[in-house]
Amino acid sequence: MKLDNIPEGILDKDKIESVQKIQNELKLIGRVRKVPGHTLFEFNLETLEIKPADIENKVFLDKALKPVYKSSVVQKPKCIYVQALNAKNCEKKILKMINKIKSNGNNKS
Repeated sequence: MKLDNIPEGILDKDKIESVQKIQNELKLIGRVRKVPGHTLFEFNLETLEIKPADIENKVFLDKALKPVYKSSVVQKPKCIYVQALNAKNCEKKILKMINKIKSNGNNKS
């Protein structure tokens, strides 16, 4: 659909760019505690590749000048994150999630 009767200058490029940037932002679904001995894997939905996730470690000083350690995942678009003992176990967990989603979709019809 094309709008022909819009006066020039109403839609500025800056406004259009800001809308596009908002659409690309990531949304926090939830937080998960790290399980000791497990690795956080990243599963790319486009390439179907499993690899260890990139983790960013930060150190802050609190009011008592004691170090506070925080780590966060570098999130990438079109990726999901799974904690598992190894890559083979991660593959099993992802296949289990996919089968669960497929079975829920079939039950709704």
